[in-house]
Amino acid sequence: MSKPEQGGSEGLHFDLQNEGQALLQEARQAAAGRAATTLVKDGPLRLTLLAVMEGVEIKEHKVAGTVSIQVVTGEVDITAGGQAKHLGEDEALLLGANVVHAVQARSDAVILLTIAMAQG
Repeated sequence: MSKPEQGGSEGLHFDLQNEGQALLQEARQAAAGRAATTLVKDGPLRLTLLAVMEGVEIKEHKVAGTVSIQVVTGEVDITAGGQAKHLGEDEALLLGANVVHAVQARSDAVILLTIAMAQG
């Protein structure tokens, strides 16, 4: 993965399309059909870019923080709270802390996960 551009006091800049394409290449090589990289880990904030190949399922799990799931490219189905949601490119879903959810890739997909970890 390439290093993010330093934005000075304005922060960091990420090219999600380029980073996502590189991750998709990694996912194609991976036995599990997925690859991820942490873009930011700063206090309670986590930004993770995830590439998932078509047909790959991420089994039910939960995160100890509020989660935003934003599809950069492709399509996924998210099951949470007994309901299924379809997300396409440029769509996002917000889940509360500790909500059990699963992900199924309908096509090769790149997802940006933003997590605000619970402070305790």
